[in-house]
Amino acid sequence: MQTIFRSRRHWCPLATLLLLIFLFLGQGCSDDQLGPLPIVDRDVPFAVVDLTITVRNDTIRLTWTATGDDGPVGSAQKYDLRRNSDPITADNWGASTPVPGLPQPQIAGSTEVFDFPVDPTLTTVFLALQVVDEIGNRSGISNQVFLDQQPPVALTDLSVRRVADQSITLTWTAPSDDSPLGRAYRYEIRYSETVLTEENWNDVLPRNGPVIPADNGETEVFAVRGLNPLTHYHVALRSRDEAGNLSDLS
Repeated sequence: MQTIFRSRRHWCPLATLLLLIFLFLGQGCSDDQLGPLPIVDRDVPFAVVDLTITVRNDTIRLTWTATGDDGPVGSAQKYDLRRNSDPITADNWGASTPVPGLPQPQIAGSTEVFDFPVDPTLTTVFLALQVVDEIGNRSGISNQVFLDQQPPVALTDLSVRRVADQSITLTWTAPSDDSPLGRAYRYEIRYSETVLTEENWNDVLPRNGPVIPADNGETEVFAVRGLNPLTHYHVALRSRDEAGNLSDLS
């Protein structure tokens, strides 16, 4: 009597895995569907921290140090400069107006210079920029600079409080600058035996006034000394802000 056994075939798990890998790679190569893995760039450019502004001959010049790409090295893809009448924040960045014509970024550490004409219709402007790499990663918002073309408010209440033989005491209300709460930077007080106008203002030597004006709305008192007795004088005052803007004649 014979007994016939039919043996079972046992597949090795490792062999199965290798076979599947072989079939997968073979199909991928034949169909030419597999390509190089995409490069993921998560290193954002560093933000600019030394943006500065100067205004000369109706031209605005911005300067800053290039921060590079992938941190503090390389060169970025582009700059994005925005302006706004209010301080620029992450919340209003998208609503701020782009400024065109910026230079192509240089190697990190290089000095960047960008000139553009002054827009006389803009009295106060905040400017800030972002650095963008080739993937589109953006740096944080740079430090802001402020373009100020708005002079302090002209005085309307300059008056004489007291007259002495060789001096007069003036009084007025401190003006505002840029906003109802802003404060002027310094005063220019001048006197002459002839009428003072904006045309002859620079021909008259100034008298030293208060170095730092008081807050807007406060009462100022200043004595002009060294006058000739029995002489008729015209006295006027103007104020300047930090940007050098000069108010109208008082």
